[in-house]
Amino acid sequence: MSRTIQRPLTALLILYASFPLCASPQPQASASRPAIEWQSPIGREHPLTGRIWEVATQGFIDEQRLLNTLATIPYVITGESHNNPDHHQLQLRILKALFAQGRRVSVGLEIFTSDDQPALERFSRSLHQNAEQLPEALNWSQRRRQQWGGYQRLIQFAADAGLPLAAMDLSRREAASVRLYGLEVLPEELVKRFRLDSPLPPKRQETLLRDMSKAHCGLPVSGNLEGMALAQRTRDATMSERLQRADVGGGTLLLVGYGHARSDRGVPYLLDDITREGKLVSLLFASVKPSLTQPTDYRRWFGGETLPFDYVWFTPRVDDEDPCERLLRLYRKPKE
Repeated sequence: MSRTIQRPLTALLILYASFPLCASPQPQASASRPAIEWQSPIGREHPLTGRIWEVATQGFIDEQRLLNTLATIPYVITGESHNNPDHHQLQLRILKALFAQGRRVSVGLEIFTSDDQPALERFSRSLHQNAEQLPEALNWSQRRRQQWGGYQRLIQFAADAGLPLAAMDLSRREAASVRLYGLEVLPEELVKRFRLDSPLPPKRQETLLRDMSKAHCGLPVSGNLEGMALAQRTRDATMSERLQRADVGGGTLLLVGYGHARSDRGVPYLLDDITREGKLVSLLFASVKPSLTQPTDYRRWFGGETLPFDYVWFTPRVDDEDPCERLLRLYRKPKE
């Protein structure tokens, strides 16, 4: 059997196993509570967990309506917390739904950088891809491998289905160069197209600088906030460019941290032309907090009057550990 036929057949078998048709009666999912087996332990009983908020209408919708909408959109951006396995299983549900519509959708991932693309392409060309072996082929450090488990099933499905995999992010070397040397190391076309030589509108620039400082918890690296902000904007610009380049006719599903999925400064903001045409939507996976029981309460995370996404899908959260404590622990840990 040829490789091109073998992959779609394998993926269809996976798909049918995941979505039973009529072989046996199945419990019906509530319109507002998709039948999902949550993996994160905290907040499973939160009133928002499992619900999907449509920002434009300020109302809840069910999973099928969301998937029906996404099936018509070429570019779907999902904003995740990298360490939340529920975000990755929802991304896989979306990918399977898009594939079931006959779309050869490309999958772009922030966890892969410029340096990873050649190995990704070799992996995609292989007849017998095993996603378990991919971190080794990419020569990832132990720290990078710690986040791999959440993505493995999705990447294996994409490989079996013959769907293109695309590295979305800058390498650490490229990002460091931007922080240190600024615009001079960037292609002129990239700077011009995404207006990197001009600051964001004042309020958004202020929020970006605040978020850069907060994200790095006062570590020495946070001393150059302007450089860090430019690097973040360059990452958004690079992802915007690669999102479109990765499209082989079936659109692109982008898996990124939620900061890159923001419509007020991230990838959707930079691609505002296709966003206005209805060809791009952003979806936030929000880990619930006990004190935030209404969808609009989550605006405070983003410093604005509205949530900067088209949809918000609420999930349990992994833990209650302070992010700065986690970062400081990793920062002080001897490198392997």
